[in-house]
Amino acid sequence: MSARRLWLWLVIAAGTAAAQTHSIQGPRLGWVFDEAAGALRPIVGIAGSSTMGDPLPLAVGLKRAVVSPTQDYALAVAGNDARVHLIRPRQNSNVLLKPLPDANRAPDRMVISPTGSAAAFYYYNGRGAGHIVVMNGFPQQPRISAQMSVLRVPAPTALAVADDGAVVLAGAGNLVIAATENAEIPVTSALGKVASLAFITGHDALIADGAKDEIYLLRLPHRLRSRHPATAAPRSSPMRKPARW
Repeated sequence: MSARRLWLWLVIAAGTAAAQTHSIQGPRLGWVFDEAAGALRPIVGIAGSSTMGDPLPLAVGLKRAVVSPTQDYALAVAGNDARVHLIRPRQNSNVLLKPLPDANRAPDRMVISPTGSAAAFYYYNGRGAGHIVVMNGFPQQPRISAQMSVLRVPAPTALAVADDGAVVLAGAGNLVIAATENAEIPVTSALGKVASLAFITGHDALIADGAKDEIYLLRLPHRLRSRHPATAAPRSSPMRKPARW
């Protein structure tokens, strides 16, 4: 083989290897918000052996972010104007960063439903009351589907939204309420201290009591979806095996 052919072969091989290096990526388990870096990072590896990858290349820093349980998008408060953005990571490190004009700026809390179809944004007005904006259609066509007032729990420490966006749970201290567009219904005031809230399927949800180390199963009646939800009486019962949250 002549020196010229050998040199040409080495150049082609190096280019092919480089292309393959950039196209092959390790398995990803999902995404996580790195508060210290103000960025989203991929969780690279496999269960039991994983690490955080490099931050997603975004043009703005993130102040807060929540990742959908489906791991295909995230919602973030970003920039000096604290706008809410929809972030959709794609292959080859490409990222779609899109402002949500229908969401008010600087929400105090953001939560996403179990299947990622709905999200709720909570805003405290500073005068002992709060306001919730619910959006459905994520991630393709998000739009406002409901707006709710919250008076009984003006500064919730836990929040959850159902997949249909019809019900939002809000909790603080020993109180949990179910909010709809038409009413604000007390669910329980017998907790030690609400630690977390999560819908699991339909309008069934879990309530974690951090003081008692118990998890309660909440079954909201179908009437909550009607025009007269105040007639409905939510039921909660402790799980058979209390668990730490």
